[in-house]
Amino acid sequence: MPSFEIRGGERAASLFVARLKMVELVPSLASLSTTISHPAKTSHRSLSEEQRQRAGISGGLIRLSAGIEPVEPVWEDISQALDSLDQAD
Repeated sequence: MPSFEIRGGERAASLFVARLKMVELVPSLASLSTTISHPAKTSHRSLSEEQRQRAGISGGLIRLSAGIEPVEPVWEDISQALDSLDQAD
């Protein structure tokens, strides 16, 4: 399960999540389809920002759980969402 940081922090991570078309945001990972989690807004939302920082959970952190579908459409979805962040600057 890879994790990656979205440059621009929580605001940019929220935009990224909103712009995905195929990959779903879920509160709990592990499904047959590819899903993502935004820990600052889901699993770790009850922690203070200081507690999240100590745990290594930044506002821009995204966790990806790979599903069984072909990689190409998943990568296209992630790429278009990331590309749209550049246009939002």
